[in-house]
This record gives sequence, structure tokens and C-alpha cells, in this order.
Amino acid sequence: MELLKQDIFDLVNLGIVDQANIMLGSRHDIIPAEFSLTTLGNEYFSAMELSSIPKNDIEPIYDELKYRDIFGLNEKGTKNVGIPH
Repeated sequence: MELLKQDIFDLVNLGIVDQANIMLGSRHDIIPAEFSLTTLGNEYFSAMELSSIPKNDIEPIYDELKYRDIFGLNEKGTKNVGIPH
């Protein structure tokens, strides 16, 4: 999980993923429900044909990003809800 959070943090810093214009100080500031691809990220997504990845391969990653009570509330006072379907 920590490696995945670091990868997402790096993608934000590279301008591939947008974190709803929230500044990230570290990988611990990532809010999965708030991120989306930037224009550059969408270009990479299309060029790499990532939409062809079977949903069954993506589900375990999604499950790791889902909110758990042990995570507590985020800085907005709400639960981090994982990746929207």
C-alpha cells in the first residue's frame, strides 16, 4: 500500500494525476476520491491503452484504496472513499 501511495504521489508531482488542486506534502496526504487524470495523464492513458486492462486486475488495487475506519477522517473532516466507479 505504501508503494502505491508513493507512486500516486509521484504521478501528481509529474503532472499526470490531479489531486483536486490540493497541495500534497507527502504520500500520506493523498485522497483517492479526489484525484483524476490531467490532460497529460489522459494522453498517456490513451497511448498506453490502459482502458484494455481487465476490471478484475484493477479491483484488488481499488480494494486497497477503500476507506477503512482505522484511517480516520481526512483534513476536510470526511471519510476518504477510494476511487469512484
